[in-house]
Amino acid sequence: MAEVARQFHCRLITPEGKLFDEGVDRVTAPALRGYLGILAGHAGMVAILQKGILSIKGGGVERHFAVDSGSLEVTPTHDVIVLTDRAVKGETEDDARQKLAEFGGTIIKK
Repeated sequence: MAEVARQFHCRLITPEGKLFDEGVDRVTAPALRGYLGILAGHAGMVAILQKGILSIKGGGVERHFAVDSGSLEVTPTHDVIVLTDRAVKGETEDDARQKLAEFGGTIIKK
């Protein structure tokens, strides 16, 4: 049986440019029907995002971004591309939640 790679590439892109572009171990995203977890080797897919916290873990560090609606794609090469109208990096998950509250509107809970 072939060994699955443990890391994959993740890009977070807004209209202003790339906010994140690195190898990661895990992505947790606020999808339309709840939070979606992605690990290496995930099947290709497209998901609609809602306002929420995008968590990205890689290199022993977990980063948290407040994101607005958008889309997420797991490509055929198992990379993840997140496109969103607005994203702000929080220093901690609580900080990202505070920044998310400033976006206004409906926010899904984890």
